[in-house]
Amino acid sequence: MKTKPRFCTLILSLVFTASLVQAEEVRLQVKWPAGKKIVKVNDMEMKQKMNMPGMPEGGMEMTMLQSQELTMKISETEGDTKDVEVQITKVKMSMKNPMMNMEYDSESENNDEANPLAGMGAMVDQPFHFVVDANEQIIEVKGLEDLVKSVDPTGAAGNPFSDPETVKGMVQANYISGFDGTPRKVGDTWSAEIDFPLPGLGEMKSEVTYTLVGLEEKDGYDTALLNVAGTFDLSQAPDAKPDLSNPMSNMKVTKGSYTGKMWFSPELGMEIATEMTQDINLEMEMSPEMKMDAQMHMILKNRTESITDL
Repeated sequence: MKTKPRFCTLILSLVFTASLVQAEEVRLQVKWPAGKKIVKVNDMEMKQKMNMPGMPEGGMEMTMLQSQELTMKISETEGDTKDVEVQITKVKMSMKNPMMNMEYDSESENNDEANPLAGMGAMVDQPFHFVVDANEQIIEVKGLEDLVKSVDPTGAAGNPFSDPETVKGMVQANYISGFDGTPRKVGDTWSAEIDFPLPGLGEMKSEVTYTLVGLEEKDGYDTALLNVAGTFDLSQAPDAKPDLSNPMSNMKVTKGSYTGKMWFSPELGMEIATEMTQDINLEMEMSPEMKMDAQMHMILKNRTESITDL
């Protein structure tokens, strides 16, 4: 007589547990929600130590703070594609080292045009575009050259960030890889790898691992909380010859890693917020006698300020 109630209790317990596990299974896939305007804020705090001949013993330390507001407007276009217009709408920066102390705010009316940081202000309200196909993949990037020229009218041709394939690779590595709609449960871990060229610099290779920690509300959105850890490196091909006329082409990332958290909305198909730390060690050869190495530690935070209808 006592066995039956206990058996029923066990069955109910198993059913409850199964439903709980099923409820915690989510599909994480990047989407570009048409008809929406998305405003994001990206904050960075960077501390850098640089060593090169002629510098004081122990090298020179620099601190940089940057806050950037980014606006995306997503609209449907002909041919089953979507257009994503991206604009930097605000920039605030400060840079401090033993030789200088500079600040810049794109919303201030008292900026000094001679301030080297003022060049960033030229990027404000300069749009570029992603063309996205029916599978939510970026198939084209437009307007990058004009964006880079707004900062340096002479430098777009040699700037890797004016190359559409480079920017597609960066977006793929940071926001798309690993989010293909595969069902995930709490505790699942998965990885993604991506390589892409940086013209004039070499090949960027990156690998990132995600772990689904749980489901929680973040800034008013239902999200999947993920632990994130990744590595990346930048190097020339083994047979590449140093180009001393372009020191940037001789830059090598000897260590690149990041770790942190991401809050991803399964419904919207986008990250709502991230909190990361990133460490980079790099070397650069300006001439056989002039070599530089630098170590950078960054705290990176991203949050979604608003999502509204167009």
